[in-house]
Amino acid sequence: MASTEEPTSSESRDAFSFAVTKIEVRPDILESACKWYISFLECRIRESWDALFQRVLAVDINENTATPSNEDLSVAFQLLTAVVLACEKEELALIEIVDDLDNKRFLRYTDEERSDALQLAFAAFGWISKSHESIPTYLLKTKTPNRSRCTILSITKS
Repeated sequence: MASTEEPTSSESRDAFSFAVTKIEVRPDILESACKWYISFLECRIRESWDALFQRVLAVDINENTATPSNEDLSVAFQLLTAVVLACEKEELALIEIVDDLDNKRFLRYTDEERSDALQLAFAAFGWISKSHESIPTYLLKTKTPNRSRCTILSITKS
């Protein structure tokens, strides 16, 4: 993360939406879909904060809470944006996503095999591609307080 000024949570979400859509000014229907998608991802980040993100993120995050702050969510969306950009390569292996996140200084390693980093990259890829709905239950060491409140809002036109 070469930038000296960290983006806000809103800027990180916007950067993620742009990385996915490649459209800066999105039509209303696409903007509504992006908002839903961001809510979906934020829900996944919150419910796996303890189990995945806190253990692996190398950047400054609040390690003393079970739920992420707005700054923590900003870092998480920066990581998801990096995963989206890494996935633009053809014939990509999961380890290459981990290597890319490592090169961008997102990760710290908790073991020699980088298993926690691989789990985070796998979960992020799954959420982004919708290949799987959630992280495996065995990864959740404690019940996350926000897990029961995590709901996806339906898209409604305001």
